[in-house]
Amino acid sequence: MSKSLYEKFAEIEQPKILKETKTFEDAVESLKLLKPRISAEYIDWAEEVTALIFNRTYQEVRDAVDGVEAWISMSGI
Repeated sequence: MSKSLYEKFAEIEQPKILKETKTFEDAVESLKLLKPRISAEYIDWAEEVTALIFNRTYQEVRDAVDGVEAWISMSGI
């Protein structure tokens, strides 16, 4: 069975898209931009998901988004 146009396109484009890497800093900057425009409930959820993805605590993410300079936790020391 031959591949559809979508399957051919995906074989070429998916590897390019998957190579794009977003950093913790990118995520925090995105949350900072979104925070004034969306509900507090959504921001809380987004901060929790970001914490899970980047192996941080919720409070670390919240502090980073709020601009606290020394936001990193010393719990692992």
